Amino acid sequence: FKAGRCSYCQRRGWGSGCVGGGLGGCAAQPHHAGADALLYHAGSGSAYGSFFTADVMAETLRRSSLGSLSKGSHVNLERAMPMNGRFGGHIVSGHIDGTGTVVSKVKEDNAVWVKINASQDILKYIVLKGSVAIDGTSLTVAGLDDSTFSVSVIPHTASETILLQKSTGDIVNLENDIIGKYIERLLSFQNNNDYRDTGSSPALTVDFLLENGF
Repeated sequence: FKAGRCSYCQRRGWGSGCVGGGLGGCAAQPHHAGADALLYHAGSGSAYGSFFTADVMAETLRRSSLGSLSKGSHVNLERAMPMNGRFGGHIVSGHIDGTGTVVSKVKEDNAVWVKINASQDILKYIVLKGSVAIDGTSLTVAGLDDSTFSVSVIPHTASETILLQKSTGDIVNLENDIIGKYIERLLSFQNNNDYRDTGSSPALTVDFLLENGF
């Protein structure tokens, strides 16, 4: 995981192409996460593998902050983890759920508190001491209220990512923990034999949990 810089963005109708630098050793056509948006590596350049290109589709532009990138913009970059790699933290797929806005940054001892405003569609999956990905960085939720959540950024995270380069009002990409979304999806089914999406979730009550063996 490291920071890179956007070399250029070229608009092609709704879609765009962008170039990022900073990840050496890129194999042909793997996946990468750029600012937490999963991107397909469409090509690379220079003898040292100093940049790669990626195509960005309309859905990515609608859901993420990639459309606001310009030449020189900094982004977080990370190669996809191999299936035989060591797993730490939480699952970050690069399939972002939406964006949030930086509300404040407050230093406390060696860390910096960053508060993010987000929509209820994002906040409903966030729990105190749970995990969230901000621009691809896996972080622990250290504060939570009705409209915002907060994380505390240690010096190592600050030096390896671009989060503290963000200013108040800047947009960040957000990805919720996928486990919570899977649980919600499973609870939306009326019974074990009904695999249709009903469009609504049953109320999670004590009676419901007892009936299902909890």
